[in-house]
Amino acid sequence: MMEPTLVYDEDVYRQPVLKIIAKIVSYALHPLFIPTYIFLWLTLRFPINFDDITAAGLTFKTISVFLNASFFPAFAVFLLWRLKFIESMAPGDGFHNSRSNHYSSTIHSIQTHESKKRK
Repeated sequence: MMEPTLVYDEDVYRQPVLKIIAKIVSYALHPLFIPTYIFLWLTLRFPINFDDITAAGLTFKTISVFLNASFFPAFAVFLLWRLKFIESMAPGDGFHNSRSNHYSSTIHSIQTHESKKRK
């Protein structure tokens, strides 16, 4: 008696709509955006802690969190890639070697923000 074999047919398993949805979710839930999401959640969950800040000030703080936690580290990685310090921006073989660059750029932007806040 012959055992049935499973045949992978690419035409059956192609679902471009699911791939597009997966890409959107992947970009939206990227770890660079998590601090901004947490800050927004904190402002909604604990509004009493932010009642002394005006609406414009809260918007400015949200933009500041986004810039310091998302944009500057992403821009630093982009510069590392364009200046040939890393091979690609995609996680892969060279990613673990350059991970310290990601962390150091994030810590630098946080320290710069904190030092400006104290002045």
